[in-house]
Amino acid sequence: MNEKSPASNCLIGVTLFLAAAANNAQTLRDPTLPPLVQTTGPTEATLSALSIGTAPPSIIVRDGRSYVVLGSHLYAQGHRYGDVRIERISETEVWFRERNVLYKISRFPGARRSTAVPSIKAQPALPFPKPVAP
Repeated sequence: MNEKSPASNCLIGVTLFLAAAANNAQTLRDPTLPPLVQTTGPTEATLSALSIGTAPPSIIVRDGRSYVVLGSHLYAQGHRYGDVRIERISETEVWFRERNVLYKISRFPGARRSTAVPSIKAQPALPFPKPVAP
């Protein structure tokens, strides 16, 4: 008689469970990379021409000076990233120059800045009621 011990049955069961779990596993996204952003129109051609990628650039401010984060490096205004020179960094966009062409890349594609208009007219505050003596 060729009977299997309960320990070997348990080991076979655990092995099959782990094999099935690994079969359904998803590949995890690298948390150090920015999320994928779908761009449309001329911005996509601009970004591919600059070989910077399709994600909007991140900006870090240190000691009052703005830096663009490209890959794992910080680049300030005037620095070069390959053939591309960083011309200007603002809070909403970054300007790059490649050869004689100036590119403006928005940090927030699709978002537009405008002046807010108050929806109601501000009313004067009412005075507090005087306390009543008991």
